[in-house]
Amino acid sequence: MSPLNSQVHAKLSPNRVTRCLFPIGILAMAMLGCGSPASLDTSASPSPVSPQSESSLDNPPLQVEVIITGFDGLQGKCRVAAYNSSKGFHDPEAAIAREVLSIDSDTVRWSFECPYPDDPSSPVQLAISAYQDRNDNALLDKNVIGIPTERYGFSNNPKRGYGPPKFEQAVLVRPKAESPNEPWSIPVSIQ
Repeated sequence: MSPLNSQVHAKLSPNRVTRCLFPIGILAMAMLGCGSPASLDTSASPSPVSPQSESSLDNPPLQVEVIITGFDGLQGKCRVAAYNSSKGFHDPEAAIAREVLSIDSDTVRWSFECPYPDDPSSPVQLAISAYQDRNDNALLDKNVIGIPTERYGFSNNPKRGYGPPKFEQAVLVRPKAESPNEPWSIPVSIQ
């Protein structure tokens, strides 16, 4: 073998290719929102977290109803979370509310209370994420290259691309002046 051929062969050996592609796979999984199973586990269903301040005691919380459609049959559970800031978006531990729901029909409804912002002039902003956990393993299952194999969706129906949407793409804004006692209905279509 000539010196040039041996250099090319060494550069393309299977071990070198595997070592080069492995970090790329990890990077791709990180970009697609893959995390450790513990960070994606939404089986625990805590009550919505809202700090109680004097101004929030004067304002009753906003009633929010999320209407989720697009299920692939009635198998598994629907895991849903609500976020009010970009900090921690896609981390169920950072959600202001989350729930695991039974799928009894092609439409699932989830109601929760959302605190109003302390600043009376600030609008309420929410982003909702949901997915159908068909095998009830508390994970959004993905194929070998990190593409979800279970149906998922977000509020505001953001355009799908590489990786999960940003908070700004999924957020819906409701001005505080808009009927404060009337429930806010948010549709989410999973695909």
